[in-house]
Amino acid sequence: MSEGSYEAQASYKSYLIGFALSVTLTVIPFWMVLSAATDNLLLALAVIFFTGAAQVLVHVHYFLHVDVRAEQGWQA
Repeated sequence: MSEGSYEAQASYKSYLIGFALSVTLTVIPFWMVLSAATDNLLLALAVIFFTGAAQVLVHVHYFLHVDVRAEQGWQA
């Protein structure tokens, strides 16, 4: 397998993982609110904010491919 096809396959896998996580993190708060799974407002808000923050991290990592490694000389 050539280097280019491996990178494309790895990128495709990354997008699929990111998509699955994004869908899951979207469905959880929708289900919680629409099914009235809890009457506790603070718990519902905590779940919504936690899944929203996790969603941001998933998008940054899996779709924007931003991580903490220094590559190609870029360092903070």
